[in-house]
Amino acid sequence: MPVRAPLGESNFLRLRAEDLTYVDKTHEVAALLRDPARVILLTRPRRFGKTLLLATLRAFVEPPRPGAETTGSAFAGTAIDTDTTVAAHRQRHPVISLTFRELRASTYAEMEEAFAAMIRRQLIEHGWVAEGSLSAIERDIWATLAGSAPAVGPLRRALFELTRWLHTATGEPVVVLIDEYDTPLQTGWLNGYYDAAVGLIRPFLSEALKDNPHLHKAVLTGITRIARDSLFSGLNNLVVDSVLDVRHPACCGFTEAEVEQLLAAADLLDQRDEVRAWYDGYEVAGVRLYNPWSVLSFVDRPQAGFQPHWVNTGGDELLRSLLISGDPDVQVPAEAILRGESIERPIVDHLVLRDLPADANAIWTLLVHAGYLQASCTRREDGETLAKLMPPNHELRLAWRILYKRWMFSAGQGADGLRRLTDALLGGDQETLEASLQTFALRNLTYLDPTGAAPERVWHAFVLGLLAHLQPTHRVQSEQPAGFGRADVLVVPHRPGPGAVLEFKRRRAHESASEALDAAMMQIDTRRYADRLAEAGASPRWKVAVVFSGQEVSVRVEAG
Repeated sequence: MPVRAPLGESNFLRLRAEDLTYVDKTHEVAALLRDPARVILLTRPRRFGKTLLLATLRAFVEPPRPGAETTGSAFAGTAIDTDTTVAAHRQRHPVISLTFRELRASTYAEMEEAFAAMIRRQLIEHGWVAEGSLSAIERDIWATLAGSAPAVGPLRRALFELTRWLHTATGEPVVVLIDEYDTPLQTGWLNGYYDAAVGLIRPFLSEALKDNPHLHKAVLTGITRIARDSLFSGLNNLVVDSVLDVRHPACCGFTEAEVEQLLAAADLLDQRDEVRAWYDGYEVAGVRLYNPWSVLSFVDRPQAGFQPHWVNTGGDELLRSLLISGDPDVQVPAEAILRGESIERPIVDHLVLRDLPADANAIWTLLVHAGYLQASCTRREDGETLAKLMPPNHELRLAWRILYKRWMFSAGQGADGLRRLTDALLGGDQETLEASLQTFALRNLTYLDPTGAAPERVWHAFVLGLLAHLQPTHRVQSEQPAGFGRADVLVVPHRPGPGAVLEFKRRRAHESASEALDAAMMQIDTRRYADRLAEAGASPRWKVAVVFSGQEVSVRVEAG
C-alpha cells in the first residue's frame, strides 16, 4: 500500500477514516491504560506525536454519543484491538479533552478570555448532561459557567464540576486529557504575566486532579517539566514521564523498527542510513527514537531530499529569549555546540520558569526536554546529575544554526542586513563591515552585555550566529588551531574563494580604538592565523580586527 503521510493530522478517527498511513501506537495507549498512575504528565519534544496519542486514547475509551464521531472499525488491525488487558475500558469512559494551545495570548486579560471560551466549548460539547441529569441548582451553576462573561473564581472549579456531572450522568469515572499544558505558562513568562497564569491554571488543575473520586485517569502532555511547587502544588498523585525520567519510552517518536516498516512501505529502504543520520539520535531509556514529523515529511516528498523539517515548524520563542540572553554561562557553551562539540552540564529534575534567566543549568535542561539536545553519559557529582549534551542528529545541528540565524533576522536587519555584512566581510569592505556590526550590536546590547564576564566569548557566539548562514559555502569555526595559536573566528571556504580570520579585543580604559586595533592585528600577524586560510586555498584572504567598548565597535580589515 502506498504511503499517505498524515502530516498535520492529529485526529485519530479522521486519519483512519481517510486511510492515511498510521504507525501503530495503540499498544502505547494500552500501556497508559494499564499504568496504575491516576494522573500522568507526559513531556516530549514538539511534533513527536503527543496530540495524536491523546486522540487515540480518547477514541478507544469514549462511548458513542449523539453528535460525536464513533470509533467504528478504526481500531481494526491495530495492536489494541485484540488486547484483552484493556478491553474493559473500550467505549466505557466519558472524556473531557482540552488543549491549552488555545490559551496562548499576549496579555493576561486575553488569556483569561480564552480560558473562559475553552470552558464554554466543553459545556456545549457535553450539553446533553445538563438536559436530563442535573438538579436545578446545578443547572444554574452550568449556566453561570457557560455564560458570556463568567467570573474567574467559578471557572477554576469548572473542570472538577464537569467530571462530577459526567460521572453522575453515566455511572462511569471520567478520563481527562489535557494537551500542551505548559503553553499558558511559557506564554505568560514571555509576556510578563507568569504569576497570574499560574494563579489561574494551578487551582483549575488541582481541583480536578487531586483526590477526585470522579476521575478514572488524567493524561497531560507538554514539552517542559514544570516544577511541582510551581503548578502542581499538593498534587501528590502526579507521575511524570519525561525524556529524563521515563515510564513509557516509546509512546512518542518512532522506533527503529517502525521507521524500517515505514521506509519499506514507501520503497525507500535504500535511504535508511541517511534517514538515521538526519532524524535519529534521540535515546529514551535505552530506546532509540526518530523524530516522527521529519521522517513523515521525508517519506511524503523524498524527491525534495533531506531537509530540516522539524525546526521549520517554529515554536522556539522561549528558547531564543534564553539563548540570546548574553550570559556567558549560556553563550560560551552555545558557541561550542555551534562548532559541533559536546558540552557537559548539570541537568535539573524540574523547571521553575520564573528562575530561568538566572539559572543557566535549567536552560540546558529545557533544551533537552525541547529536543534540541540529547543527554547521554550521565554521572553524579556533588549531588548534581551531569550529562554530556549535544544535538542528536544532523537536522538538529542545522537547527542550532537556523535558530541563531532567526535571531539575527529578528534583530531588525533581515536577509538584506545579513547579506550586506557577509558580503563586506568576504569582500574586505571595512567601512560597511564596521557599520553593519555596529548596527547589530546597538540593537542587541540588551542581550549581549559586553561589560560582563568573558565579553570576548559573548562576541564569539554573537558573530558565529551572524555568520551561520555561510555554512553551505564556508566552515565558520571558533578558536580553531591556526598558525601558532587559536584564531577567534575563521571563515574557511569549502572550495577556493574568499576567506577571513577575525580577532576580537575589548578596548581597555587607557587605550584608543586605534591602539586596540593595532594590538588585535599584531596578534593575527605574529601568530600567523591567516596561514590556515592559505592552506585551504582561500583567496582573497582578509584579516579582520574587531574592537569593542560599551556600545562602540571599531573594525580594521587588511589583506592577508
